[in-house]
Amino acid sequence: MTTRLWRILAMFLAFSLVAAACGDDDDEATSDAASDSASAPEMAEEEEDMSEEDDMAEEEDDMAEEDDMAEEMACTEMHDVTAATVNPNDLLNYALQNGLFEAECLNVSLAEGLNGPGIVAGLAAGEIDFGLVAGVPVGTAVTNAGQPIQIASVRTGVTSPDNDFLVLIASPDSGITGPADFAGKNIGIRSPGSLCTVVIKQAMINAGIEDPNNAATYIQGESNGDLREKLFSGEIDATCFTYPFAGGVVGDQAVIVGGTLSAFPNGIPVGLTAVNDDFAAENAGLVDHWNAAMSASAAYANEDLDRWRSILPTISKMNEDQAASSVLAEQVGGGSVDGWDFDAIWASVEALGLTDGPVDVEGVFG
Repeated sequence: MTTRLWRILAMFLAFSLVAAACGDDDDEATSDAASDSASAPEMAEEEEDMSEEDDMAEEEDDMAEEDDMAEEMACTEMHDVTAATVNPNDLLNYALQNGLFEAECLNVSLAEGLNGPGIVAGLAAGEIDFGLVAGVPVGTAVTNAGQPIQIASVRTGVTSPDNDFLVLIASPDSGITGPADFAGKNIGIRSPGSLCTVVIKQAMINAGIEDPNNAATYIQGESNGDLREKLFSGEIDATCFTYPFAGGVVGDQAVIVGGTLSAFPNGIPVGLTAVNDDFAAENAGLVDHWNAAMSASAAYANEDLDRWRSILPTISKMNEDQAASSVLAEQVGGGSVDGWDFDAIWASVEALGLTDGPVDVEGVFG
């Protein structure tokens, strides 16, 4: 071959090598792209798997925490305690009948047949562990006699006419239409230091009667039933009942002429749980367990009021008609005393001369 021909062949071979090299680069790029395209779903799957594993780990942690809580809540020892209430209490009875106290490590027995002063005396003597009372007898007992008791929690309250608790009732023949007409009348009470008595007299003050202690004649009844008979017979002109009991009284022979808000327009806690000072100091955990059981009972009541009304005849003295029509107090259960206006009660107690001086608020709340 000529030199020129060899040069042409050499150039052709060089171009062929360059083209082959470029082809290899393209193949590698295509292969890398395909590899990347293929690995994307795999990476997504791996990320999903890792996410699922993380979720499973979180669920396992939650389950472990729940197990730990269950172990903490499980009762390793049951504690026997005694409780007392003046009237059948729906929250208490529901908790007793449905194992709410047992779930809180408490075996609760009831002391029967005690009035408010009897419960306060039992608490002070250490014979009763939990007393369902009102604030007035606790405030007077602590202030006047230095009784070693304190308010542990709020059970029921009144904040509006829709959840009232105490009702002022009068005979239609008495001419009474409201607390302003109580002056000069015979008024039935359970005891001079009861919440009902304070509501009656504070309502009279709010209606413009300056000295309610001497403006009417007060006649004590042995029980709500006794006061009802006295009202129906004309021995008394008016009295005070709780709403559940009032449901069986109101009718042709008795009319409602006021309520808790007649005395305390801004509302008050009406039902409380009190304990002995030493018991509270030595058994703070049991007090917490009591409050938790009562709070659980209140939560069940508040969840569905129609359902609650349907079971009231089985946990109170109300019949079906009374349960269906009665106004219900605000159910708190074992709620904190914070946020409730006790000052209005103490001011009324002091104004009515039920204490020898200012209420010992520090002592009342331990």
